[in-house]
Amino acid sequence: MEATAAPSATAAQTIADLIPHAAERYGDRPAVRYKRDGAWQDVTYAELDEIVSEVALGLIDLGIEPGERVCILANTRPEWSYADLGASSAGAIVVPIYQTNSPEECHWVISDSDACAIVCEDASQLAKVAAIRDTLPHLRTIVVIDPVGGPSSEGATPEIAALGAIPLEEVRARGRARNPEELDARRASVRPQDTFTFIYTSGTTGPPKGCVLTHGNYRAIIDMVEQRASLQSDAGDVVYLYLPLAHSFALLLQLLVFDLGVTLAYFGGDTQQIIGELAEVKPTYLPSVPRIFEKIYTLVCANAPDPDELAGAVRVGVQVRELQQAGRSIPDELQAPWDLVARSVGDDAVELHRLLGTVAMAAVQVVRVGNGAQVAQAQQILTDARRKLYQILAAEDEEQAADGPAAG
Repeated sequence: MEATAAPSATAAQTIADLIPHAAERYGDRPAVRYKRDGAWQDVTYAELDEIVSEVALGLIDLGIEPGERVCILANTRPEWSYADLGASSAGAIVVPIYQTNSPEECHWVISDSDACAIVCEDASQLAKVAAIRDTLPHLRTIVVIDPVGGPSSEGATPEIAALGAIPLEEVRARGRARNPEELDARRASVRPQDTFTFIYTSGTTGPPKGCVLTHGNYRAIIDMVEQRASLQSDAGDVVYLYLPLAHSFALLLQLLVFDLGVTLAYFGGDTQQIIGELAEVKPTYLPSVPRIFEKIYTLVCANAPDPDELAGAVRVGVQVRELQQAGRSIPDELQAPWDLVARSVGDDAVELHRLLGTVAMAAVQVVRVGNGAQVAQAQQILTDARRKLYQILAAEDEEQAADGPAAG
């Protein structure tokens, strides 16, 4: 199957210069979507560029040099991306740490990577660093996203206070006072062969091992994915992300989204709210782990009145999706039944289709459109599948938290 490169991708050569290129190309389009005080807020690409530049210059002001390692110990949230992209723009190497790691596990990653700085989410993560601080002689800078005593903080202890953590907002303020030309020089000095990140494995067969990935590594992967991805900024695509950004898959998705100019919606941090947030955000893409979609497919098969008819519907769905991804025209004999089913069952089909792609449409096409009873049956399948999807998402996230980090 032929694949065409995504026409909307930036001309960035490294991760360090990705955001300024994206801002120049996409400007006022929404880059980041997050929930605050019960309402969803947007950050445009131009605003994202400004934030990332402030963080980068603030880290420079704090003495971060090119090639030094900066850890991030936080849940998936916009500030994770700001810290990641800011450190990369300053020429530093980003070292993610799973937010579920114990103090001992954090110590291994920080010490093994020889990190000089760490960005922590809140007091609960600062407490882990406080427990191991005396054994980390090279760690000189600690930044906190939610300052101790803030609305998301659990409160200070003498040990946490002794860390002298600098609020991320203060880092940004420091950056606003610096000369932007310093950042231009840092970005220009980063080459594709320079290291972008260390991704640590789960450590199931021994101490976690850091996989060294260059800017060129991730740039090449992004380019390859874009040859098949159907994400489009002009179409208003939205990606809902709940996976941990400490994992290589979520990190790739973040970079892919920003390179293509679409919107990245971050879950609010509470796995119990994922169901409601999906209904509010209505994402066109829901990246997840294979196990979730295997469970969904099993659900669809269990609801199929005719297994042979389902198998045929799946083949039709796969053919249509492959043609769409390749940018090729869809024959009438495929397009007509696809459109007819979607129109007949209404918005429910479209919404679930946007979440599950081929599997959702296959679920709809199990039932041949003909009379009211058949349409009602199709709608019930969709309703059951959506409800089960939300249950699986919540359960899967709880399992990941219990099992610990996945392998990078």
